[in-house]
Amino acid sequence: MSVYLLSFVLLSRLSHAFDAVAPVHFGPPSLGFSSSVRSVCKPIPVTLSLCDGIGYRRMWIPNLLGHDTPKEVQQQSAAWLPLVSKLCHRDTRKFLCSLFAPVCLPELSGPVSPCRSLCEAVRDGCVPVMSAFGFPWLEMFNCSRFPSGTELCIPATDQQAGQTEEEVRHEEELRGSVICDACSLAAEGESDIQENFCGSPYALKMRLGSVSRVGVDLQLVPLAQSRILRWE
Repeated sequence: MSVYLLSFVLLSRLSHAFDAVAPVHFGPPSLGFSSSVRSVCKPIPVTLSLCDGIGYRRMWIPNLLGHDTPKEVQQQSAAWLPLVSKLCHRDTRKFLCSLFAPVCLPELSGPVSPCRSLCEAVRDGCVPVMSAFGFPWLEMFNCSRFPSGTELCIPATDQQAGQTEEEVRHEEELRGSVICDACSLAAEGESDIQENFCGSPYALKMRLGSVSRVGVDLQLVPLAQSRILRWE
């Protein structure tokens, strides 16, 4: 009876933390990342923009990507904010936060991995957008690393459950479009530049002569000498 009661409590806590309800099972996560730092629960910093308002307040350090400090988590996660802003999938933020800031529950002795189905859904929705900007789906997000349903894991959100009106409308517009998802976002390029201009120590200014693809990489050839600006 105590085992069933504990299972019910854990399912309830995970459901409220991620606004999702799905069957989950027990088992330790194993993602291939290791750290010499002892695992502890830490408050999610208010400066961790990626996971602002995610639905829980404490995370495991080291996280599931091997980051040892909240500062390192904040620095590494900032690069993924532009992808979240693209609304390529309703669970992008949930998936990323389950890795960068895995939920800490007192009933468990370690972090909970995202389910493989959650990873695959986000991957399938966001790869076209990432490819349009010359970025591949990274090996550290390899969905085969994550549990397929026989272990405790963070599930995907039910169709249109927990979505804002803007996200629902955006997905409906993309489904009805005659062009690809990534191309339909091209008009947002200028605003992306303005929003993320100060997010990197480097800026590159050039007039493009040609654009080609080499494997999964995008090759840009400038017409003339380009300028690289750097600041601290």
